Amino acid sequence: MKKRILSIMTVITAVIFLCGTLSVMAYPSNEKVNKDYRNMSIQNAAGTIIPKPTAQFSANRVVNGAVADIAVSYTGYDCNAEFPTLICYVGDTLTFTDMSRGNNGDSIAEWDWQYFGAMGEHHNIYKTNIVNTQSFNLTEPGETIFYLCVKSDVKVKNGCCDPWSENGNHQTVGRNKWFPKGAYWYFTAVRVVVKPIREAIVNVRYWDAQNNRIFHEGTVNAGQIFGDADTVDTSVHITDWDGYAYSGWNVQLPDGTIQYSGNERDVGITLAGWIPQKYLNVEFFPYMNTGVEIRYWDKAENKLISTENLTGETVLREQETIITANINAPPGYKTDGWNVQLPDGTIQYEGTDNPTDITMNGYISKKILNVKCYPISDKKVTVNYINSETKKVIDTEIIRADEGDGIQTINVSFKNVPGYVIEDWTLELPDGKKEREGTEEPVEVILTERRPHKILNINCFPIDDGDDIPDTPSGEVVVKPSGTCNGIIEWTETDSHQVRYRSNGKTRYRTCTHKFEYKTVLSADAVISPSTLKSGYGFEVEVKCSLSTRLVSNKGCSSWGGGRSPSSTVENPTKATIYLPWEMSNRLGTQGKTISMEADGRLKFRLPKSPVSEIGARKIYTPVTLPGTKEEPKSHSFEIYINGGGVGNTEFCQKIDKSITVNGDMYEDDFSGAD
Repeated sequence: MKKRILSIMTVITAVIFLCGTLSVMAYPSNEKVNKDYRNMSIQNAAGTIIPKPTAQFSANRVVNGAVADIAVSYTGYDCNAEFPTLICYVGDTLTFTDMSRGNNGDSIAEWDWQYFGAMGEHHNIYKTNIVNTQSFNLTEPGETIFYLCVKSDVKVKNGCCDPWSENGNHQTVGRNKWFPKGAYWYFTAVRVVVKPIREAIVNVRYWDAQNNRIFHEGTVNAGQIFGDADTVDTSVHITDWDGYAYSGWNVQLPDGTIQYSGNERDVGITLAGWIPQKYLNVEFFPYMNTGVEIRYWDKAENKLISTENLTGETVLREQETIITANINAPPGYKTDGWNVQLPDGTIQYEGTDNPTDITMNGYISKKILNVKCYPISDKKVTVNYINSETKKVIDTEIIRADEGDGIQTINVSFKNVPGYVIEDWTLELPDGKKEREGTEEPVEVILTERRPHKILNINCFPIDDGDDIPDTPSGEVVVKPSGTCNGIIEWTETDSHQVRYRSNGKTRYRTCTHKFEYKTVLSADAVISPSTLKSGYGFEVEVKCSLSTRLVSNKGCSSWGGGRSPSSTVENPTKATIYLPWEMSNRLGTQGKTISMEADGRLKFRLPKSPVSEIGARKIYTPVTLPGTKEEPKSHSFEIYINGGGVGNTEFCQKIDKSITVNGDMYEDDFSGAD
């Protein structure tokens, strides 16, 4: 809904804008004003603030004296909400039902009723219920928009605005002596579209039944229907499609009901004035190319060595075929079993047979064979001597084991590092997992076929050269990111103070340096609204973040600096990016798979205006082909990354995993275009 009354014609609309007892004529425009009726409180005669009434009505399509369809006006407050639309035909009768209500035990006393379009132009305020008595015999095609605002019978305090409704999806501007510069005023509305005749249409949809998606659509125009009692018969011939096998069909009514089904190639369909359109859903199943990807993994280093692809026969649905995989260990490795992984990551089964047979079918046409490999030899220990203050590597050496299989032990003795003294050590695996730590020497390192490589990190503390008071340390800041996208940044700062002591009867000073470890955590969450929807529609995303920073440890000669604040500045994140598994296009443009959000105040992000929205809504839209039905809803995941800001040269990185559930498509709704 735009801030306008008509989108198909230029009409100057008069709106009665009341405050106190004085009425003022105002004209709708796109101008900006500072006053808003929604921000004005209503007080009864006793001075108590009371709620305003709610305006609502339905437009009714009447056929042969019975209501055939209705459209109910909007009771919310979003001026971007579209007008509900009622489709009628020449020969129908249009009536209305007032659904307005007071919200404080009061009743409706006045109705501001207006309409503009093919049925004429009208605006007036009534003290009787004009809505329930108004009706039109529809003789010509066209479009008309009907508007309603209501006033309750509450007696208000002197000087207070009259109790008119403020809900609705249309906003206009009115002026009077209290608001000479104008104020916003609101109406609820319904669009009525009168069509000249009813077209007898069969919408043919070719479905990939296995993947629950439409891969082709077409229409069959069976002619025109002039009366509600008239019928039209037609026949649709079903053709084959390359890459698919025909399965069957069903005829579906606009409300989703399956009328009948079959598997004949020629389908007879009867259309009538009361059901001028139907859907012919034709189901096909795809012929699937089968394949197995063999992945050889170095389990000691936890890395992928190489891949190999095997192809099999083309199959359909439950039809099975077998792909035989011959496992060939990469040079320098030996194998130690395998597992078969499904496309969704599930491990189906494990084994050691070579070769091995893998069964495929039309529903699961791709699998992964993960082969565990271990190096034949090259058992070794990497020894890193590390400056414990700067975290920089001073020296590295590699100690290799003797040739041979089985378990081998290497005893690592420390070498002399000039200017440093050994503090402690940590023994780690190549993936960073800590095995153990200590201070004793030598360090016993056990290597196996599965763990042929380990890393010994030895922490070395720099030696002070004497008792003289050294220069004050520069306070170097060492920033260490957490290494994963979890919103955590850890860093170290150094600071010092002078400690006085006596030696040989003399007062002396020495510098005591402290190492402070800090941690800042970026927490974030996203609100998805709605989280369950039909494909073809859009949803909103709002990201909110928070930051917390604390001192983790203080290592030094005393408790000095226990309440020290970091000298480094923690900057707020500046970016939020959404990564979608889909993209979509329409006549307006394209919504890509990557969407950069906009900052919306401190530590908040919102969506930009959509390039595929008629009204520039801040939403993410889903393609109508996105899988999911009412009977079998389907979840679709996406990721949000928050970046920027941080500490020093290290940016924040926080990842949010979110999902939506699709439970149908927009064509199931009358207002989406399907009658």
